[in-house]
Amino acid sequence: MCIGRANVYDVNMEAEKPHPKVGYHHGHLREALLTAGLQALKTQSANELSLRALAKTLGVTANAIYRHFADKDAWLNAIAAEGFRRFAQAQREAVGQHQDPGMRLMAAGRSYIRFAMQESALFKLMFERITQPPCDGDLMTASLDALSVLLDCTAVLVQAPAQDERTRVAAAAAWGMVHGLSELAMGKQLMVLGMDTESLINKVMESQAMGHPQALLSLVKPVRG
Repeated sequence: MCIGRANVYDVNMEAEKPHPKVGYHHGHLREALLTAGLQALKTQSANELSLRALAKTLGVTANAIYRHFADKDAWLNAIAAEGFRRFAQAQREAVGQHQDPGMRLMAAGRSYIRFAMQESALFKLMFERITQPPCDGDLMTASLDALSVLLDCTAVLVQAPAQDERTRVAAAAAWGMVHGLSELAMGKQLMVLGMDTESLINKVMESQAMGHPQALLSLVKPVRG
């Protein structure tokens, strides 16, 4: 479980002036650093990212960066938190296109896997950071918000509160399926089966519990009157 962290250095910034050619407004360096990190993860792994190299690209000193992030870990936590916010938003948009509880859960699952495939390095970073304490409160809040999409969809299907054990058991089954498929898809292991990856994933989801709500419901005890 992650614990809180807030050890940002307080550095005098009066002498730190970003160069006009950088392309961001003075006073928005934190946002620029997050945006640059998210963009870099489209072509690099988190291990390859460098705050000092980024400082040079943005035309500021390392001390300017440390005003906003104590170190690389703090920066990566912030990127991961933003990733979870985008992850949750993508699932909510997918879920919002359906009324049927079973279809809503399927839509959330498809969105989950699609995000993992399109943002593989970011996806890996997100789940690595929440299992490597300490992490900051913003990251924990963002990750729990993303989890709430799955719990809310499952709660409606199971007809029990999100905190109920029945909901959590069913959610774990659905989560295990989509996360496992995401990992296989990102690693390109599914390609050895000789099928289009997206088509294969859809068929697996439709044939298993997520495509058959009653099968998912069979995992939990019926509601007692």
